[in-house]
Amino acid sequence: MNATFNIGFLTYGDDLDLIREGHITVEGEYIVETGRGYVSEPSTIDLKSTIAIPGIINAHIHTGDSAFKDVGFGLSLRELVSYPNGLKHKLLTSIHRRQIIKAINKTLLFLASTGTTIFCDFREGGVEGVKILREALENSIVKPIILGRPIKGIREVNDLIKCSDGFGIGSVFNYSVNDLKLIKEVARKHSKIIAAHVLEEINNEDEFELALKHLEPDILVHMTYASRDNILEVKEREISIVICPRANASFSIGTPPLNLMFNENVNIALGTDNVAWNSPNMFREMEYVYKHYRAMLKNPGFPKAEEILKMATVNAAKALRISDMYGSIKEGKKANIIFIGLNDPNIAKSRNIMLSIIHRCEVENIKLTLVNGKVAYYNKQIYKRISKVKNT
Repeated sequence: MNATFNIGFLTYGDDLDLIREGHITVEGEYIVETGRGYVSEPSTIDLKSTIAIPGIINAHIHTGDSAFKDVGFGLSLRELVSYPNGLKHKLLTSIHRRQIIKAINKTLLFLASTGTTIFCDFREGGVEGVKILREALENSIVKPIILGRPIKGIREVNDLIKCSDGFGIGSVFNYSVNDLKLIKEVARKHSKIIAAHVLEEINNEDEFELALKHLEPDILVHMTYASRDNILEVKEREISIVICPRANASFSIGTPPLNLMFNENVNIALGTDNVAWNSPNMFREMEYVYKHYRAMLKNPGFPKAEEILKMATVNAAKALRISDMYGSIKEGKKANIIFIGLNDPNIAKSRNIMLSIIHRCEVENIKLTLVNGKVAYYNKQIYKRISKVKNT
């Protein structure tokens, strides 16, 4: 796309500085100019009643679960997702791949419509699982980060790293120490990501220490039962944490200690986890984080809306090693941008726009989603304004 957008507000740079009455110029895949004031050019699109924010990044999701939503109510987390006998894995192996692909297609459409431009999929099923996701992505421009999981023994690791962006390990207890060392060695050789689920439902120091000692991960997911000492060690090793509070609540397993993580200045990102049991709507995730922790901690000053939005944009890009091109609106970065309507009934007259975005934004408020400069989603209200320059 080659166009300039005049917008009521934009959030600029990694600090999400709020600029009133500005513009963004996109050429091809990139943002080439941002600034204050409106401009008048043949390719200018008037979106003065919107705010532009960075494209949302869902830092932890399982899209394969899309094929069996809300199954197994009342079962424990282990009964639902443990490998290989959990209900999830039985269903993944029993449902035809074509049905899984169709279900993932629908989730990809939903992601675009709710402002998610990048997602990190912890893809089960080894090499075949990655192939299924890539086939589903053929007609989508939402950007994936695919973390594979070996299922055919450790021999599959070398094939898996070639078709994925790294490894997404479920439980380190499913692997021997030598297996974990090999996974680390292969990932480091190819400069790819290592992520692992840790301390999700129980406080198990052996799991935490095993992951850090033998995997040396870049990302730890959940950390629901993390202690301050665990968080201090994560900070020292410069590991990112991805939390999924709504999924934890759905599984009745507790709440990550977000306040301790913030106190230690750890890089924290947000994810929605299993599509089967949690809607992959990141605005709902952000709203939950804001309200849940205020209620639990009884602290009216924590967390701040700007910090929550960073968890879903700037911080997530850093965790996934893509912050050079994604995560914020800045010249030279890819044009991954969401335009949110400010005159819609549920947001109009806001005195705190950033807060309103976090806990009021609905699907209908998202007017336009750009992924790498291409239109991934648009609201019918602005169709005429963008139709002439759509994906040029």
